[in-house]
Amino acid sequence: MADAFLTVIAFEAAYFTRLALPLKHLFFIPRQIHLVLLCYCVVVWIALGAFQRVYEYLDSATPRRIVPGTLRQSILGAILLILFQYSLRLDLSRSLITFFLLFNFGLLALSRFYLPRIVGAFQRGFGTPYNLVIIGKPEKTAKLAKLLCTGSPFRIEIAATLTEDECRGTLPVLLAERVIDEVIFDVDSNRLSGLEDVFLHCDEEGVRTRVAIDFFPHINSDMTLDRVGGAPLLTFSAAPHSPC
Repeated sequence: MADAFLTVIAFEAAYFTRLALPLKHLFFIPRQIHLVLLCYCVVVWIALGAFQRVYEYLDSATPRRIVPGTLRQSILGAILLILFQYSLRLDLSRSLITFFLLFNFGLLALSRFYLPRIVGAFQRGFGTPYNLVIIGKPEKTAKLAKLLCTGSPFRIEIAATLTEDECRGTLPVLLAERVIDEVIFDVDSNRLSGLEDVFLHCDEEGVRTRVAIDFFPHINSDMTLDRVGGAPLLTFSAAPHSPC
């Protein structure tokens, strides 16, 4: 929604900026064509963002990922807009497309930096808390709980921290008594198979489960879960992600 709104704002700002320029050639877009171009730009920008998986890491709000992704999205969108206007035999001003590219990139980059913080501030003040249960060794669960509560822009409530032995008997009762949004397993990799029944119970109750992947503490690569056929693959990659 933010991308659609800001794309329309950027196009209108570029159009009126071009109209205000005292250039030699007069420039005007008929109303019907104007609406077609606006709808096309909104669809293309959202599609490009989804294709490049921009929306999957917006909560991180780091320049290393947001700026390149937003720049690629804006440049590719401008190229597709040029091809579209050629296919319709329109004569869009080059300065209009340039202004649109600059305004769109600037607005999207700013919103992706600050919108998560604004939404987070609203959630902390008025939103309902997100209830978590953390399973693992006490020293690890305490550290993870502190990181989650201080690092998240949303209201997080730690409903319980359980050891691996406690979770088998306590977690089903806890899920029956109150709303639990997510269960995080921060356990050693060789203990995960022994908790299969706990995973299955959470799945049957419709509770999201998450596993802390700290088996290789010295690896700083980005981690993604991919599928080849029916086989899930946990991927460690230091290179930027490129959809295939």
